[in-house]
Amino acid sequence: MNLCNCIAIIDNGVNDSFFEENKIKFNIEINEELDVYPRTSEKFVYNHATTCAHIINEYAPDSVFASIKILNNDAKGLSAQLIKAIEWCMHNHIRIVNMSIGSTSFRDFESIREIVNKACDQGIIIVAACHNKDIVSYPASLENVIGVKSDKKNILKNNSFISHLNPIDGIDITAPSDTAFLSGEEEENFYPANSYAAPRITAFVFNLLKNNQTLSLNKIKEKLHACSLNAINPTNGTQITRKTDWLTKGFLISIGSGAIAESLNLSAVSERANFKDKNGVELYLSKIENSESDTVLLLIENRNSISKEEELSLINTVTKQKRNIIYLNDTSFLSNSDIQNSSGKGWFSFYKWNFTGNEEKIINNKPVIQIIDSSESRCFWIIKELADVFKTDGYYAIGVTDLSPGVLFDFEFLPCFDTVNEKTEFIKSVIHCYNVDLLIFVTNSLHSEFLKDDLEPDIILKLKETNKSYEFTPVKKDYNERSFNTINELYNYILDIIQ
Repeated sequence: MNLCNCIAIIDNGVNDSFFEENKIKFNIEINEELDVYPRTSEKFVYNHATTCAHIINEYAPDSVFASIKILNNDAKGLSAQLIKAIEWCMHNHIRIVNMSIGSTSFRDFESIREIVNKACDQGIIIVAACHNKDIVSYPASLENVIGVKSDKKNILKNNSFISHLNPIDGIDITAPSDTAFLSGEEEENFYPANSYAAPRITAFVFNLLKNNQTLSLNKIKEKLHACSLNAINPTNGTQITRKTDWLTKGFLISIGSGAIAESLNLSAVSERANFKDKNGVELYLSKIENSESDTVLLLIENRNSISKEEELSLINTVTKQKRNIIYLNDTSFLSNSDIQNSSGKGWFSFYKWNFTGNEEKIINNKPVIQIIDSSESRCFWIIKELADVFKTDGYYAIGVTDLSPGVLFDFEFLPCFDTVNEKTEFIKSVIHCYNVDLLIFVTNSLHSEFLKDDLEPDIILKLKETNKSYEFTPVKKDYNERSFNTINELYNYILDIIQ
């Protein structure tokens, strides 16, 4: 049974001398060797974790705490300690986790995503602060987490907050950074910190669950949006995600040739079926209603294989089963208004995001590589392999694409914006928020009018596939005309140019 009144605080250890007796239900420490053992509080030391606990206690006085110390005296810790702490919460049936810590390293993404998704499947609600530089942070930027940052302009008052529907940095909420419980020295040097905004939202979540313990993460995010200062229709859009990092158990159904589906070798997809056209798909969906897969991936490969009415019918069949849905169709006839509210998550390639741009002008100085994927099967797996080689050598390469299957390989998907400027600003925002070393843009057309000025590609490559093998060929006139059949060769070629 979940401990609904117990909030885990993963930090540098809450000191119980500042609280009434029995307020700290668990007090443990996890060292770098991942040993878990009882922790002795430091009397009269008012540290970061204690401040976070005080903020939560102010707005959720009925709560008790599980203090999990993973940070050392220099406020440093390992991602492995963070993962171990979440595992401890799962084992001890904790329902809410507050963490004002995280990682900005791309190397930690996969392992943190995996444990977060497992915790979410168990019903654990994680509230996490974004990095104070407001760049993508893990776990705060993941879809299965409530990410929080502070109001840097000090506009928000009392318990007010702002909700962000599907932001680029993945952070859901902007809230006031509480100063009431800071020590004198901290308050004197105070800058609105994300770590002191997250506890307010943790308290809000606690009070929601206090009144209804059955609320899911999706419903909690809905209610957060409905209670925000900028709330719009709370039943349309709050379940729609910008990323698919929440996918763990999927059933892939493709309509068309099956070439793209065959190339999607994903560990999260355990079952699959291909149909030449729409006939038989709905009947098949009804037969798999009891499948263990909680997500259906609908992939439409051929432009003329399905009508608008058939698209709607398929999507409604999935959502009526209360499953999550990932809809991949780069030639869809649908629009935002065609999406009906459901209890599950949804990702739709046709969805047009409300992108407001950046307050400050972003100038890109990072290399841009454009890859024109002319293959029938959309070879994202091999392009991801190229990005991974960069990462192995310590370069953060992120992929952006206007081809929807790329989202399954952690590429940022370029939404259906109306203007060239919106597309340009979106790509620059991705580069800025992820703090990357280079951008790989994947499309099926040489002419991408939004890749101009400071986004002008440094290298343009054409990718083609023949008999299950692939070949990259530079297409700019001033490069030596040659082709590459191995990723390492291509990597060294790119590195020589961009360095």
